[in-house]
Amino acid sequence: MEKQEQKKYAFVKLNNVWQRAIVTKEEDLNIHFKFKSGQEEVFSKDSKFYELSSNPKQRYAKKEVEEKLANVFIKQKEVDPYVKSLLSQGQDAYYEYTYKDTQGVNRDGVKMLRMKFDQDLGSKLDVTIKSNKEFTLANAVSRNYQFTKEEYNQLIMGKQVLYNAVSKDGEQYPKIGWYSEKLNQVIDRSLLSENTYVYGQKLTHDQAKSLNEGETIKFEYTTKGGEKNTVDIYYDAKGDKTRSPKNEQAKNLDVTFEEVGLKTSNEQGKVKNSEKKNSKKQGITM
Repeated sequence: MEKQEQKKYAFVKLNNVWQRAIVTKEEDLNIHFKFKSGQEEVFSKDSKFYELSSNPKQRYAKKEVEEKLANVFIKQKEVDPYVKSLLSQGQDAYYEYTYKDTQGVNRDGVKMLRMKFDQDLGSKLDVTIKSNKEFTLANAVSRNYQFTKEEYNQLIMGKQVLYNAVSKDGEQYPKIGWYSEKLNQVIDRSLLSENTYVYGQKLTHDQAKSLNEGETIKFEYTTKGGEKNTVDIYYDAKGDKTRSPKNEQAKNLDVTFEEVGLKTSNEQGKVKNSEKKNSKKQGITM
């Protein structure tokens, strides 16, 4: 039996937008791509407008990340490769810096960086700046939602809270939030859905709902060997992972890559010690 050739993925800048594509053919001078729409394009191998995907966790082109970072790190010529790797995987990275206040005093500041995808606007670099306001009940507001006293107490205790954010048009949409001491404000994540993959298979509506509400559920899945297995899991929104309370070992959380119709991993992988040391040079922490 012949071994099936593994698909190779790439990120291609087409019509000024970075898109994920499948590599269909490689020649001496050219490389062929196929996009979600079915469109096929050929690029010269020496083109700067594509890059091969470096690992299955990658969700954004590192070249696109560099473009977005250029608008944030204006005076910084280089950004640590580890930071680019985090952002290309859709993970959080923290930038610590100093700034002068109105009295001319240098203060410590923190920014959280994260690449996000919007169906209307495309990919963007989301920047959250540390709040200098005291995190009181009156200031416990996120996305136009005022947390109740009970929810505020849960946030202070480090718990995740499910709440309804409010858009500028007054429409409500659910979010999972928690209090970040590093940023001194509420940070949130989108909810799991039927498009979320765990152990290579989609969650049901009821499973996603239970996980979003903080419950631990029994999840049955089929291994690559065809065997049935059951594990207890819960959703850790902070880490964007499902976890097993039995051993607290992080499990893969795969989310449908909606903009290209391909699956990619949202798991925060293990990082080599050498990479962690390098990241400190740029003032970036996890």
